[in-house]
Amino acid sequence: MPSFPVKRWPITTRELAGHLAGIRQYTEGEFDSQKPYATILDGLSIFAGDSLLHEPGTAFAYSSYGWNLISAVIEGASGESFTTFMKDRIFSPAGMTATEPDFVDSIIPNRARPYVHPDSTPRVINAPYVDNSYKWASGGFYRPPMTSAGSGQCFSMAMVLRPDVVRLLWKSQKTTNGVPTSYGLGWYTVRDKTGRQIVFHTGDAKGSSALLAIYPENDLVLAILSNSDRSFIEKSGRIADWFLTP
Repeated sequence: MPSFPVKRWPITTRELAGHLAGIRQYTEGEFDSQKPYATILDGLSIFAGDSLLHEPGTAFAYSSYGWNLISAVIEGASGESFTTFMKDRIFSPAGMTATEPDFVDSIIPNRARPYVHPDSTPRVINAPYVDNSYKWASGGFYRPPMTSAGSGQCFSMAMVLRPDVVRLLWKSQKTTNGVPTSYGLGWYTVRDKTGRQIVFHTGDAKGSSALLAIYPENDLVLAILSNSDRSFIEKSGRIADWFLTP
């Protein structure tokens, strides 16, 4: 990534994947962006000039933008656009043919209408217009529920990646002082009160929310998508605590 500004400390791709790099998260209004970005490099301009939150490796700080930067690294390493890379290297081999970038100017069959709650009442309204072209890697793909479950199954059965790579993704990272983060590379990783491993991730966009959870030792995949900004995820408190409840 020679075009990305040099920071006070060097950043590795692994630190980005584990949210240890110190890249910031959204600030006010950025999650509601209506600006189209022609390329991933253009989208990096939102945060590229900002200082790191901390020295990489010293603390866990969740950052969607860190994964946007990873997508730019993938483009530089592969010589392909990120969306093409994902289609050819991940989605097609995994049979996830219905997964695609959520282009706002395209007609996508069966795409659900998103809804938001403007206040604390049950009243809902149509979600406002947003353009997610700045964050394909961190929340810009559309997929049906069965495809989400299928992607979890692919990971649990190592159908796309080698088993040793999957184990690496699901192994908790540690800060430089040895504190586990309960987050691997792109996945939260915890154990419930019976000792079973659970790897999972939640996500949300304007008017939608999602959960994908895998119990590797039980061949169990749970995928839930909601076309609402208010879901069971919100009401359950911390998602890890929800999983750890007997």
